[in-house]
Amino acid sequence: MKAYRAVHRDARNAEARQRRAVNPERTRALQKAYRTKRRDVLSARRREQYAANPEPRRAHARAYYAANPARGRAWYAANKNRVRARKLRRMYGLSPEALATMIDRQDGMCSICEKPFASGSVASVDHNHATGRVRGVLHDKCNRLLALANDTSFILENAVRYLERTA
Repeated sequence: MKAYRAVHRDARNAEARQRRAVNPERTRALQKAYRTKRRDVLSARRREQYAANPEPRRAHARAYYAANPARGRAWYAANKNRVRARKLRRMYGLSPEALATMIDRQDGMCSICEKPFASGSVASVDHNHATGRVRGVLHDKCNRLLALANDTSFILENAVRYLERTA
């Protein structure tokens, strides 16, 4: 049987292409049914292939978005919330709902400047860089203040004394 298939492979492929060309709707319906029925198996196979060799897929994505930059920007603009939710989950283990709960616990205010978060603005998640533990939600500027002080109270106390001395 294998020998027959090997010898007649080209002819069988040509016949299959012709069948698909004659009735493309039926072909699409059959392919969709196949993918739907075997979704889990096909997804697992794709994940395994990507895990084994991710570089070709990454290279393809880089080349595509280099050739189509407007399309990437349009997708990002249409999916900002989705991108933000994925980043929150990946970096801090937080869902958007957990972030909203943290903001509510802080009465909708930044823990440093005690000003409310503007509607529509993105609040920054403050975390300990050594342990990764989330400390709270801050304005972006307030979070950068801590980052520039290397998350040390010594530098911030010196800054306060300096401001008091020179005011």
